[in-house]
Amino acid sequence: MKNLLLFLSIGFTAASFSQSAGISFTTNAPGLEVAPISENKTTSWIYYTRFLNDKTIAFSGPDSSVHLLDLTNLSSKRINGMQGKPDAFAFSKNGKWMVATSVDNEIKFWDLKTGKVKYSYGEYAPGYVNTKRMWFFPGDETFAISGSCDFGVRNTVDGTIGDTIKGMPDECAYVLAYTKDGSKIYAGGNSNVWLYDLKLKKVLATKNIEKISVVTDVALSPDQKSLVVAGREGMLLLNADLSDKFELKGHTDWINGIKFSSSGKFLYTCAGSMFGKDRSVKIWNPVSGACVKTMEGHTEDVDALDVSPNGKLIVTGSRDNTIKVWNSKTQQLVCTVVPMIINNEMKFFFYTPSGILYGPNEFFSLTTVKKDGTEITSAPIDEAAKAKIIKVFK
Repeated sequence: MKNLLLFLSIGFTAASFSQSAGISFTTNAPGLEVAPISENKTTSWIYYTRFLNDKTIAFSGPDSSVHLLDLTNLSSKRINGMQGKPDAFAFSKNGKWMVATSVDNEIKFWDLKTGKVKYSYGEYAPGYVNTKRMWFFPGDETFAISGSCDFGVRNTVDGTIGDTIKGMPDECAYVLAYTKDGSKIYAGGNSNVWLYDLKLKKVLATKNIEKISVVTDVALSPDQKSLVVAGREGMLLLNADLSDKFELKGHTDWINGIKFSSSGKFLYTCAGSMFGKDRSVKIWNPVSGACVKTMEGHTEDVDALDVSPNGKLIVTGSRDNTIKVWNSKTQQLVCTVVPMIINNEMKFFFYTPSGILYGPNEFFSLTTVKKDGTEITSAPIDEAAKAKIIKVFK
């Protein structure tokens, strides 16, 4: 399929819209308006994506909602309440709540059962790095959310700040990871990463990381023996006391997301920026430091990455306006999801490396052609295609 382009066509030719994923949509039906997510590419990418559970993907970026996409039936729903575009969000461990921030510096907190905003604040102010970092602490009684230079720890009952996680002197805290008991956190800034005791309010250890520049993410291994620190110019694997292990070499661009598998046997990373050409997702062996697999497919920066709770699936979100789902066992691409706005409503197209594609009913035929324009096949998009898409997620 690498040498093929996929085209969706409907009846008569009127307008054609092209996505960087290699799919063109040609439509002409009464009252049907189809448009890319945004005409402004710099504001249309998938900002953030996470798993709500093993079979539900959440993502933000195209509009002022956080979207939930159920992989068991390809249905979707949206969580509304933001004025601007959500740039990041987090779910509580008990699945009851969601907190999100927006590009307009909003903080909002939802009750997921009712879908209603529980409280709102307009105090979020991203620092030098757009941190996209917030965490629910063990027990879900509190969560930490990034400010301009530190993290405010808020109560989930009413959202009030009970504590503030400060940076080091003259150093902002951009990202953090906490120990399983929630008593200590690892924080990263411009040129240092440090271990902070929340009860003692004391820095226990520090590590200078100037060699990898500003910290973009940190992740603590499930056994809590290792810490991965990602930066704009590299990635370090440290011991829990912040002593050196080795440098993880392979990415040639900013590392935007890192995540351990639940077993701790693998480490997943994604990269990309306007300054380089690395758009890859990589799998690492955290014991040897070797890159096990490089997974490619995104055509623009990969800004977000997550692993399903059961460890079977990986999801990535990119500035190419697509979400990709990968099989962690086979390390292969399972499916690509392309959000599109049709008649002012968000809908989704799904296609796999084998060419299976399913989309909304407004588009009823799929034509596969070679690069020279020669038509190969033409087939309707029907429930059989939907069933095949759902099957690949199992």
